Amino acid sequence: RIDSSLGNYLRGILTEAFIIFLIAFAGLTMLDLNYSAFIAILIGVSSLVPYLGAVVGAVLSSIVAYFQFEALMPILKILIFFAGLRFADDWVIQPYIMKKAVKLNPAVILFALLAGGELGGIWGLIFSIPVTCVIKEIMQIAVELQETEFHWKPKPEPTRISIPYT
Repeated sequence: RIDSSLGNYLRGILTEAFIIFLIAFAGLTMLDLNYSAFIAILIGVSSLVPYLGAVVGAVLSSIVAYFQFEALMPILKILIFFAGLRFADDWVIQPYIMKKAVKLNPAVILFALLAGGELGGIWGLIFSIPVTCVIKEIMQIAVELQETEFHWKPKPEPTRISIPYT
């Protein structure tokens, strides 16, 4: 079960990287930036590390745009595009994919990323979700073992329904 959970995580993060690559490629092509395919591939690969993809893409694309256009407006458009990409990745794409892949609440994923980043830096960010998946599976196995081997279940509390008079 742990292997399955880690495999689902890996498939989820690869799916997210591919989606980020597609969005970045489409956006950079619409902004008429040279080397947009190469930059989009770098963004997709670097997005395997949480929070790194959009930063690498924004810096690299801004440098290319500076040499290509020699104006401030295209650089500003690219930075706005990457701010939107980062927002969409952090608030829509990643929580949805990770929720479906590893069946963890997005709040748990966010807490794991914060704790992993605080405790282990960049390596903590990389390994926080897999460690959380392993801990979740171990806890589920322990609860199932407790229920099957020791026939222990917490007693359900009686449900009280009180309907106030209106």
